[in-house]
Amino acid sequence: MTDFEASPSSQRWRAWLPNSSRRPRLEAAIVVCFVVVASALVLAQSFRYALNDARTTAGNLTTLLTEHTRLALRGTDAALLSMVTMLERTRPPEGDREFASYLIRLSEQLDFVRSLYVVGPDGYATHTSQPDAPRVSLADRRYFQILRDDPTIGLFVGRPVQSRTTGGWFVPVVRRIESVDGSFAGIAVAAVEPSFVEQTFQLLQLREFDTIALLHVDSTLIASVPPLPDFYGMQLTDHELFRDRLPQATSGVYTSISGLHMRPVII
Repeated sequence: MTDFEASPSSQRWRAWLPNSSRRPRLEAAIVVCFVVVASALVLAQSFRYALNDARTTAGNLTTLLTEHTRLALRGTDAALLSMVTMLERTRPPEGDREFASYLIRLSEQLDFVRSLYVVGPDGYATHTSQPDAPRVSLADRRYFQILRDDPTIGLFVGRPVQSRTTGGWFVPVVRRIESVDGSFAGIAVAAVEPSFVEQTFQLLQLREFDTIALLHVDSTLIASVPPLPDFYGMQLTDHELFRDRLPQATSGVYTSISGLHMRPVII
Protein backbone atom coordinates (compact mmCIF):
# COMPACT_ATOMS: atom_id res chain seq x y z
CA MET A 1 0.00 0.00 0.00
CA THR A 2 1.43 3.34 -0.89
CA ASP A 3 1.64 6.43 1.33
CA PHE A 4 -0.98 8.15 -0.88
CA GLU A 5 -3.50 5.37 -0.56
CA ALA A 6 -2.92 5.13 3.21
CA SER A 7 -3.36 8.83 3.91
CA PRO A 8 -6.90 9.97 4.88
CA SER A 9 -6.25 13.39 3.53
CA SER A 10 -5.27 11.90 0.24
CA GLN A 11 -8.57 9.97 0.25
CA ARG A 12 -10.39 13.30 0.52
CA TRP A 13 -8.25 14.73 -2.26
CA ARG A 14 -9.10 11.79 -4.51
CA ALA A 15 -12.72 12.84 -4.44
CA TRP A 16 -11.77 16.10 -6.15
CA LEU A 17 -9.74 14.54 -8.92
CA PRO A 18 -11.43 14.51 -12.35
CA ASN A 19 -12.65 11.16 -13.59
CA SER A 20 -10.16 10.32 -16.31
CA SER A 21 -12.54 7.78 -17.87
CA ARG A 22 -15.22 10.45 -18.42
CA ARG A 23 -12.96 13.15 -19.88
CA PRO A 24 -12.49 11.58 -23.37
CA ARG A 25 -16.23 11.14 -23.79
CA LEU A 26 -16.90 14.73 -22.74
CA GLU A 27 -14.23 16.07 -25.10
CA ALA A 28 -15.56 13.90 -27.92
CA ALA A 29 -19.06 15.24 -27.36
CA ILE A 30 -17.75 18.81 -27.49
CA VAL A 31 -15.85 18.09 -30.71
CA VAL A 32 -18.89 16.44 -32.33
CA CYS A 33 -21.13 19.35 -31.41
CA PHE A 34 -18.60 21.80 -32.78
CA VAL A 35 -18.29 19.88 -36.04
CA VAL A 36 -22.09 19.71 -36.44
CA VAL A 37 -22.51 23.43 -35.81
CA ALA A 38 -19.59 24.31 -38.06
CA SER A 39 -20.95 22.07 -40.85
CA ALA A 40 -24.38 23.68 -40.53
CA LEU A 41 -22.83 27.12 -40.83
CA VAL A 42 -20.83 26.05 -43.89
CA LEU A 43 -23.93 24.54 -45.50
CA ALA A 44 -25.99 27.65 -44.76
CA GLN A 45 -23.28 29.86 -46.22
CA SER A 46 -22.95 27.60 -49.27
CA PHE A 47 -26.74 27.71 -49.77
CA ARG A 48 -26.71 31.51 -49.62
CA TYR A 49 -23.91 31.64 -52.18
CA ALA A 50 -25.72 29.15 -54.42
CA LEU A 51 -29.00 31.08 -54.10
CA ASN A 52 -27.32 34.40 -54.90
CA ASP A 53 -25.51 32.81 -57.83
CA ALA A 54 -28.79 31.38 -59.14
CA ARG A 55 -30.48 34.76 -58.84
CA THR A 56 -27.66 36.49 -60.69
CA THR A 57 -27.68 33.87 -63.43
CA ALA A 58 -31.47 34.08 -63.77
CA GLY A 59 -31.33 37.86 -64.00
CA ASN A 60 -28.57 37.81 -66.62
CA LEU A 61 -30.34 35.18 -68.73
CA THR A 62 -33.58 37.09 -68.58
CA THR A 63 -31.92 40.32 -69.66
CA LEU A 64 -30.35 38.51 -72.60
CA LEU A 65 -33.55 36.74 -73.65
CA THR A 66 -35.68 39.85 -73.20
CA GLU A 67 -33.43 41.80 -75.53
CA HIS A 68 -33.40 38.95 -78.04
CA THR A 69 -37.20 38.75 -77.97
CA ARG A 70 -37.44 42.51 -78.36
CA LEU A 71 -35.17 42.49 -81.41
CA ALA A 72 -37.10 39.59 -82.96
CA LEU A 73 -40.40 41.43 -82.53
CA ARG A 74 -38.88 44.64 -83.84
CA GLY A 75 -37.73 42.88 -87.03
CA THR A 76 -41.13 41.25 -87.41
CA ASP A 77 -42.90 44.56 -86.94
CA ALA A 78 -40.69 46.19 -89.58
CA ALA A 79 -41.78 43.50 -92.05
CA LEU A 80 -45.45 44.00 -91.16
CA LEU A 81 -45.20 47.76 -91.53
CA SER A 82 -43.66 47.27 -94.95
CA MET A 83 -46.54 44.96 -95.93
CA VAL A 84 -49.20 47.36 -94.64
CA THR A 85 -47.63 50.34 -96.41
CA MET A 86 -47.50 48.52 -99.73
CA LEU A 87 -51.03 47.17 -99.37
CA GLU A 88 -52.52 50.55 -98.48
CA ARG A 89 -50.69 52.30 -101.33
CA THR A 90 -51.01 49.83 -104.23
CA ARG A 91 -54.05 47.69 -103.24
CA PRO A 92 -52.83 44.56 -105.07
CA PRO A 93 -55.64 42.20 -106.14
CA GLU A 94 -56.21 38.95 -104.28
CA GLY A 95 -53.66 36.30 -105.21
CA ASP A 96 -51.35 38.80 -106.93
CA ARG A 97 -48.18 36.89 -107.85
CA GLU A 98 -45.86 39.85 -107.60
CA PHE A 99 -47.00 40.61 -104.07
CA ALA A 100 -46.75 36.89 -103.17
CA SER A 101 -43.13 36.89 -104.39
CA TYR A 102 -42.49 39.93 -102.25
CA LEU A 103 -43.88 38.12 -99.19
CA ILE A 104 -41.69 35.09 -99.89
CA ARG A 105 -38.55 37.22 -100.12
CA LEU A 106 -39.51 39.08 -96.97
CA SER A 107 -40.17 35.90 -94.97
CA GLU A 108 -36.82 34.44 -96.04
CA GLN A 109 -35.12 37.27 -94.17
CA LEU A 110 -36.94 36.37 -90.95
CA ASP A 111 -35.67 33.02 -89.65
CA PHE A 112 -38.10 33.03 -86.75
CA VAL A 113 -41.19 33.59 -88.95
CA ARG A 114 -42.79 30.57 -90.61
CA SER A 115 -44.99 32.55 -92.96
CA LEU A 116 -46.41 35.99 -93.77
CA TYR A 117 -49.98 36.43 -94.91
CA VAL A 118 -52.74 38.94 -95.38
CA VAL A 119 -56.33 38.41 -94.24
CA GLY A 120 -59.09 40.41 -95.91
CA PRO A 121 -61.99 42.05 -94.07
CA ASP A 122 -64.11 38.93 -94.66
CA GLY A 123 -61.67 36.74 -92.72
CA TYR A 124 -60.15 34.88 -95.69
CA ALA A 125 -56.46 35.07 -96.62
CA THR A 126 -55.86 37.17 -99.73
CA HIS A 127 -52.05 36.94 -99.93
CA THR A 128 -49.56 34.51 -98.43
CA SER A 129 -45.92 33.49 -98.60
CA GLN A 130 -47.16 29.89 -98.81
CA PRO A 131 -48.98 29.75 -102.16
CA ASP A 132 -50.27 26.20 -101.63
CA ALA A 133 -52.03 27.03 -98.36
CA PRO A 134 -55.73 26.05 -98.43
CA ARG A 135 -58.35 28.79 -98.29
CA VAL A 136 -59.93 28.77 -94.82
CA SER A 137 -61.81 31.38 -92.83
CA LEU A 138 -59.94 33.07 -89.98
CA ALA A 139 -62.78 35.37 -89.00
CA ASP A 140 -63.21 33.60 -85.66
CA ARG A 141 -59.57 34.06 -84.67
CA ARG A 142 -59.15 36.27 -81.62
CA TYR A 143 -56.32 38.29 -83.20
CA PHE A 144 -58.52 39.03 -86.24
CA GLN A 145 -61.48 40.17 -84.17
CA ILE A 146 -59.43 42.36 -81.82
CA LEU A 147 -57.80 44.34 -84.65
CA ARG A 148 -61.06 44.49 -86.60
CA ASP A 149 -62.89 46.02 -83.66
CA ASP A 150 -60.21 48.36 -82.28
CA PRO A 151 -58.46 50.72 -84.74
CA THR A 152 -56.26 52.18 -81.98
CA ILE A 153 -54.17 49.02 -81.57
CA GLY A 154 -50.76 49.11 -83.22
CA LEU A 155 -48.62 45.97 -83.08
CA PHE A 156 -50.52 43.08 -81.53
CA VAL A 157 -48.91 39.88 -80.21
CA GLY A 158 -51.50 37.14 -79.79
CA ARG A 159 -51.47 34.00 -77.70
CA PRO A 160 -50.23 30.78 -79.39
CA VAL A 161 -52.69 29.14 -81.78
CA GLN A 162 -52.65 26.04 -83.95
CA SER A 163 -52.44 26.58 -87.67
CA ARG A 164 -55.45 25.37 -89.64
CA THR A 165 -53.20 24.60 -92.60
CA THR A 166 -50.24 22.82 -90.98
CA GLY A 167 -51.49 21.92 -87.50
CA GLY A 168 -48.36 23.43 -85.92
CA TRP A 169 -48.30 26.05 -83.21
CA PHE A 170 -47.44 29.67 -83.92
CA VAL A 171 -47.64 33.10 -82.29
CA PRO A 172 -49.56 35.61 -84.44
CA VAL A 173 -47.89 39.01 -84.64
CA VAL A 174 -50.38 41.31 -86.34
CA ARG A 175 -51.01 44.82 -87.69
CA ARG A 176 -54.26 46.33 -88.94
CA ILE A 177 -54.78 47.40 -92.57
CA GLU A 178 -57.10 50.31 -93.32
CA SER A 179 -58.91 51.65 -96.34
CA VAL A 180 -58.53 55.26 -97.51
CA ASP A 181 -61.44 56.31 -95.29
CA GLY A 182 -59.93 54.57 -92.24
CA SER A 183 -62.29 51.60 -92.25
CA PHE A 184 -61.09 48.06 -91.58
CA ALA A 185 -59.48 46.46 -94.64
CA GLY A 186 -57.93 43.35 -93.07
CA ILE A 187 -54.76 42.43 -91.21
CA ALA A 188 -51.13 41.60 -91.96
CA VAL A 189 -49.90 38.58 -90.01
CA ALA A 190 -46.50 37.07 -89.21
CA ALA A 191 -46.59 33.51 -87.87
CA VAL A 192 -43.71 33.30 -85.37
CA GLU A 193 -42.42 29.79 -84.73
CA PRO A 194 -42.03 28.60 -81.10
CA SER A 195 -39.40 26.14 -82.39
CA PHE A 196 -37.14 29.05 -83.33
CA VAL A 197 -37.40 30.42 -79.81
CA GLU A 198 -36.56 26.99 -78.41
CA GLN A 199 -33.55 26.64 -80.69
CA THR A 200 -32.30 29.97 -79.40
CA PHE A 201 -32.79 28.88 -75.78
CA GLN A 202 -30.89 25.65 -76.41
CA LEU A 203 -27.81 27.63 -77.46
CA LEU A 204 -27.45 28.72 -73.84
CA GLN A 205 -26.22 25.23 -72.81
CA LEU A 206 -28.47 24.89 -69.78
CA ARG A 207 -27.73 22.59 -66.89
CA GLU A 208 -29.56 19.31 -66.40
CA PHE A 209 -32.45 20.60 -64.31
CA ASP A 210 -32.70 24.11 -65.79
CA THR A 211 -35.87 25.19 -67.57
CA ILE A 212 -36.59 28.32 -69.59
CA ALA A 213 -40.12 29.26 -70.57
CA LEU A 214 -41.45 32.13 -72.64
CA LEU A 215 -45.01 33.07 -71.73
CA HIS A 216 -47.53 35.58 -72.99
CA VAL A 217 -48.56 38.37 -70.64
CA ASP A 218 -51.85 36.50 -70.10
CA SER A 219 -49.83 33.46 -68.81
CA THR A 220 -50.15 31.37 -72.00
CA LEU A 221 -47.10 29.20 -72.65
CA ILE A 222 -45.38 30.11 -75.95
CA ALA A 223 -42.15 28.11 -75.90
CA SER A 224 -39.89 26.28 -73.48
CA VAL A 225 -36.70 24.29 -73.11
CA PRO A 226 -37.08 21.37 -72.65
CA PRO A 227 -39.89 21.63 -75.27
CA LEU A 228 -43.45 21.13 -73.97
CA PRO A 229 -45.61 21.14 -77.12
CA ASP A 230 -48.54 19.49 -75.31
CA PHE A 231 -48.80 22.58 -73.09
CA TYR A 232 -48.57 25.27 -75.78
CA GLY A 233 -51.64 27.47 -75.69
CA MET A 234 -52.34 26.52 -72.07
CA GLN A 235 -52.84 29.36 -69.59
CA LEU A 236 -51.13 29.18 -66.20
CA THR A 237 -53.39 31.67 -64.43
CA ASP A 238 -53.60 29.47 -61.31
CA HIS A 239 -49.82 29.42 -60.88
CA GLU A 240 -48.57 31.45 -57.91
CA LEU A 241 -46.31 33.47 -60.19
CA PHE A 242 -49.22 34.88 -62.20
CA ARG A 243 -51.81 34.82 -59.43
CA ASP A 244 -49.82 36.52 -56.65
CA ARG A 245 -46.37 37.71 -57.74
CA LEU A 246 -46.80 39.52 -61.06
CA PRO A 247 -49.66 41.75 -59.83
CA GLN A 248 -47.15 43.09 -57.28
CA ALA A 249 -44.15 43.46 -59.64
CA THR A 250 -43.90 42.97 -63.40
CA SER A 251 -40.26 41.89 -63.22
CA GLY A 252 -37.84 40.37 -60.76
CA VAL A 253 -36.45 37.05 -59.56
CA TYR A 254 -39.03 34.61 -58.26
CA THR A 255 -37.96 31.69 -56.06
CA SER A 256 -40.36 28.79 -55.64
CA ILE A 257 -40.44 26.27 -52.82
CA SER A 258 -38.84 23.70 -55.11
CA GLY A 259 -35.87 25.97 -55.69
CA LEU A 260 -36.81 27.05 -59.20
CA HIS A 261 -35.36 30.49 -59.94
CA MET A 262 -36.85 32.43 -62.77
CA ARG A 263 -37.38 35.99 -63.90
CA PRO A 264 -40.39 36.12 -66.23
CA VAL A 265 -40.09 37.55 -69.72
CA ILE A 266 -43.31 39.43 -70.39
CA ILE A 267 -44.23 40.31 -73.99
